[in-house]
Amino acid sequence: LMNEGLEEPFIEYLKEVLGRPTKFADYVQVYYSVAALLLAQLEWLNPGTDGSDIDLEGLFNLSTHSTSEQAAQTFLTLSLLILSRRRELQDERTSQVINKLHQHICHHLDGDLSLTKLAEIVYLNPTYLSVLYKQSTGNNLSEYIARIRLEKAKELLETTPLKIHEIAEKVGFETAGYFTRFFKKRLNLTPQEFRAKT
Repeated sequence: LMNEGLEEPFIEYLKEVLGRPTKFADYVQVYYSVAALLLAQLEWLNPGTDGSDIDLEGLFNLSTHSTSEQAAQTFLTLSLLILSRRRELQDERTSQVINKLHQHICHHLDGDLSLTKLAEIVYLNPTYLSVLYKQSTGNNLSEYIARIRLEKAKELLETTPLKIHEIAEKVGFETAGYFTRFFKKRLNLTPQEFRAKT
């Protein structure tokens, strides 16, 4: 549950586990098992750190807690901190993936921008990448590619004397006809009409 970032189910399950033991020996076993789990999560999040920002004494010394409720509160507080750090780390990694994709797309408009190829670049499954991108940006990856192709085409039409078929190639279209249909569908102008207006 923690690995999946499912905060509420994890907290509920943690409370349930800590409330199960009726014998002190069983409680000690549960306590240190949970403490070891949380410590492993901290190490995964911050490998090699000394844990100075965490109350490790409260985590690994059962006698520092006067009641089982106080011990449970220590675990809950630490669990929420871990879950928050996991979210931050995931958000940071997602941001890095999306930035890498955007840079690749902008620099390779005339190349293979299929979902399969883009997924290879960021070492993700194509289906997962598609879902991740949509969840993170609110748009489909194909929509982003189309928008960047259109912006680059407009720039080339405005600032260069390149022929329409040359611009089509530079922004990733195999034929000038397909490029013209794409362009007109989005701007209600053909590339030639757009260039004449600028």
